[in-house]
Amino acid sequence: MSKAMSTLLFRILIFFNIFFLASLIYVFATMSFILSILIAAIPFAVIWLLLKLFSHDDQTTGGTHMLELRPNCECCDKNLPPDSTEAMICTYECTFCKDCAEHTLEGICPNCGGNLVARPIRTPAQLAKHPASTQRVLKEQGCVANTG
Repeated sequence: MSKAMSTLLFRILIFFNIFFLASLIYVFATMSFILSILIAAIPFAVIWLLLKLFSHDDQTTGGTHMLELRPNCECCDKNLPPDSTEAMICTYECTFCKDCAEHTLEGICPNCGGNLVARPIRTPAQLAKHPASTQRVLKEQGCVANTG
């Protein structure tokens, strides 16, 4: 969370606490103890909700989608382990080996027409938490050279 966001949340917390402290004094003097406790909990619930909405927990993916890191080339079925520098992908994560991507496909994905770029390598620590895919994808007829 950014420093600006933290400062904003802190100011909101202070505002709610002052407002609800005054309300609590009034309610405490005029109503039941249980009702005053419930009203006093409102600012903390609001702050908790804001923190959940605006913070990112590094222990989870936070709803973020990660690359599958597919294990093979869709054209020639060459093995492409997660740490391979030979893996090339498009924006849909179609996966090809460097040889097929450069020579047969000329840098263009045969499935979507997008460009092919080097697949990033996930660190061993992150790979342990979020393993690579084991599902192999293979084009039945292999890949056809782009004709231009």
